[in-house]
Amino acid sequence: LARPARIPDAPELRLAPGFRIEGRVRFDSLPKGNAWATVAMKGDYSHGEYILRVNPASEGRTFGFFVNLGGWEPRVESAQRVETGVWYQVAAGWDGSNVWMTVDGQTRSRPRTG
Repeated sequence: LARPARIPDAPELRLAPGFRIEGRVRFDSLPKGNAWATVAMKGDYSHGEYILRVNPASEGRTFGFFVNLGGWEPRVESAQRVETGVWYQVAAGWDGSNVWMTVDGQTRSRPRTG
């Protein structure tokens, strides 16, 4: 990943029930060790609103999506491991009750309120 998406502050991009982010991503390389690859992040890690990332190898090298509702966890993760050289269609969102992610047509969700 050359550069993660930079998301500016605008009312329509702020985290609220019904939020959704979607795109196609491909990685030529992924970080080594315990580092993750940021796909998109609104804000920064200490004051952000949401993160779409590739989790570090120690966490399975899957896609992870987090919303910050006073803390980042729980997150939702994709079922499949992310590989270099492969295109992925990724959508993620929060409906006010659940955080969800769809990768290549496979959806996972978990409760997340706030």
